[in-house]
Amino acid sequence: ITASIVVVVGSISYIGLIVPNVVAMFKGDKIRGALVDTALFGALFVLVCDMIGRVVIFPYELPIELIVGILGSLIFIGLLFYRLKNGRKAVRLGKNPGTSCCSPLPDLKGGEVS
Repeated sequence: ITASIVVVVGSISYIGLIVPNVVAMFKGDKIRGALVDTALFGALFVLVCDMIGRVVIFPYELPIELIVGILGSLIFIGLLFYRLKNGRKAVRLGKNPGTSCCSPLPDLKGGEVS
């Protein structure tokens, strides 16, 4: 099935490089917790690139490899610059950066539970 899809669609570059690294920046490096998110974000990334390829010059379609290559290279350069500036720090979303999925939970008695 995979071979027939590659023959019809072509090789889509940057998916295996960009998607797991972006998900790992937000979710952490635990594979078990990030596997479903990686699959969903990969599918969403390909869907968005396909929609862009269909809308840019409307009556015609641009190949998905072209759109994924352009967006993938821009995201990859952004990832490189982010990692050079911040190291392996994960991106934390929300108002309070101290509370996340990886931070220790506060104990009701005033200590921390690891």
